[in-house]
Amino acid sequence: MSKNITKPLIVLLLALFVASCSKFNKVLKSNDTEVKYEAAMKYYKKKDYFKAGQLFDDLLQMYRGTLRAEEVYYYYTYCKYHMLELPVAAFHFKNFYETYPNSQYAEECFFMYAYCNYVEAYPYNLDPTYTYKAIDEFQLFVNVYPNSKYVARCNDLIDECRARLQKKAYEGAKLYYKIEDYKAAYVAFKNLIADYPDLDEKRKEEATFVIVKSAYKYAEQSIDTKKEERFGLALKAYTVYAEEYAKGLYIEEAKSLSVRAEEQIKKIQIAIAEAKAKAEELRRIAKEKEEQRKAEQEKNKEKQVN
Repeated sequence: MSKNITKPLIVLLLALFVASCSKFNKVLKSNDTEVKYEAAMKYYKKKDYFKAGQLFDDLLQMYRGTLRAEEVYYYYTYCKYHMLELPVAAFHFKNFYETYPNSQYAEECFFMYAYCNYVEAYPYNLDPTYTYKAIDEFQLFVNVYPNSKYVARCNDLIDECRARLQKKAYEGAKLYYKIEDYKAAYVAFKNLIADYPDLDEKRKEEATFVIVKSAYKYAEQSIDTKKEERFGLALKAYTVYAEEYAKGLYIEEAKSLSVRAEEQIKKIQIAIAEAKAKAEELRRIAKEKEEQRKAEQEKNKEKQVN
C-alpha cells in the first residue's frame, strides 16, 4: 500500500518541480522588468537566493542608470552573501557603498563588507590576514560612522578578533619554547606582552617568567663570547619578573635561574680574567726573550769588532 501511495506522490512532486522550473525559466527569459523584479523579490523572501540572484543579476543590466538599480544591487549582493559566496559578497558590499555613498543602505553595506572579512577569517592558528583586515575595516567603519547602531557590534567583533590574534601569538610563543628555539621564544613572549597590554594576568605572569627561562636557556646554548651578555639578559628578565610578581607562582624557580645566571657570569668573568692574565704573562715572557735575543746580538757584534 505504501508503494502505491509513494509512486503517485513522487510523480506529483516531479510534476510540480518541472512546472516550477518552467515558470522560473519563463520569468528569467522575460523582458518585462516589473514582472522579473516582483518574481525576484518573491524568491528572495522565500529565501530561494539562487533563483532570486539570477533574476537580480539580469535586472542589474535592465535597470542600469535608473533609481531602482541601487535597490536591485543591494538585494543581489545579499543573495551572494546568503549563498555563502563571501569573497564575492564582500566585493559587492564594498562596491555598493563606494558607488552609492549617500544611499540609505551605504552604512549597512560598509558594515557587511567588514563582517564578510570577519566571517572569512581562518581559525586562530592559521593565516591571520583576514583577521587583521576585519579589525582594520571595523575600526574604519567606527571612524566613519561613530553614531551608527553597528558601533557596539563592531567593537565586540574587534575584541574577538584581537583575542584570536592574542591566542595565536601566545600559542606560537609556547611552541617556540617547546621546540627549544629559545631565542625565538624570548622575542615572541616579549612581543606578546608589548602587543597585548590587556593580556590576562595569569598568562602575563607566565609569559614574564618564560622570558626568564628562555633567556637563560638561550645563554646556555650560546658560544662562549656571547654567554656573559646573554646571561645578563636573563638577570634583567628576572628583575622585571621579581618586581612585578614578588610573590608570584614562579618566583622560586625564577630566583634559582637568576642565581645560576650570576654564577655563570662570575665563572665567565674569572675565566676571562685568567685568560687575560695568562696572555699578559705570555707577552711578558715573549718580551723578555726578545730582549735577551737583542742583548745576545749586541754581545756578538762587540766580539766581532774586538
